[in-house]
Amino acid sequence: MKNNPLSCLCIALCLVFLNAALFSQHKQETYSGNLVLSLKAGYHTSYRISSDNGFPDGSVFGGSIAVGTGKNFLIGFNFDYWKRKDVAVQPSLTNITLSKNYSGFGFRFFVQYRRTLFGKLDLYADAGIGQYRISYNYMSGSTYNSDNNGYLNSAVSIGAGWKLTKYLILNAELSHSGLVSFDVGGSSSARITHIKFGPTLFFKMK
Repeated sequence: MKNNPLSCLCIALCLVFLNAALFSQHKQETYSGNLVLSLKAGYHTSYRISSDNGFPDGSVFGGSIAVGTGKNFLIGFNFDYWKRKDVAVQPSLTNITLSKNYSGFGFRFFVQYRRTLFGKLDLYADAGIGQYRISYNYMSGSTYNSDNNGYLNSAVSIGAGWKLTKYLILNAELSHSGLVSFDVGGSSSARITHIKFGPTLFFKMK
C-alpha cells in the first residue's frame, strides 16, 4: 500500500510536539532574539509529468532565515529552487515525445516551533504560505515553446538534527507543499514534497 506523504508528515508532526511535551521539565534554551540561518539540499518529488501542470522529480536546493520571537517560536522566510533539463515527456492523449527543460522556485513566510532536547537533539515544525512557480520550455520542430504555472504555496515542514557545536546543527528536513492556482477558467492544483539535509547556524542577537 502506497503511503500518503501528507499523512506521514502529520503523524511525524504530532510526534514532534508529543516529544516536546514529555520533556518539558528539562531546562530549555531560548531562541528569543536568535538569528537562525539554514542551507539545505536534497530531493523533490514529481507530479503527473504528462499533464500540463506536471513536473519531474530531481535535486533541490533551499535555504531559510528566521528570527526568534519567543522562547520556542520563530518567524522566518524560506526558499527552494530546482532545475532539470532534457526530460522526455509524452503529453496526455498524444503519441509524441517532447524533451522539456523545467525549473521551479518557491518561497514562503512561516511560523516555527523549535525545541532542543537533552542539549543536543534539535526538533522543529513550521507552517507557512507563499508562492511557487514552475516553468518549462521545449522545441516542437522549429518552434520554441515555453510556459509557466504560478501557485499559491501552503506548506508544512518538520525537521530534526544534532547539535555539533553551540552554534552549529546538522539537520534533516521533510516538507510538503500544496500548490493551488486560481484563474478565470477555473483552478488547478499540484503538490510537491522535499527531503533535504544541511547545516543550520545560530547567531545571538542580544
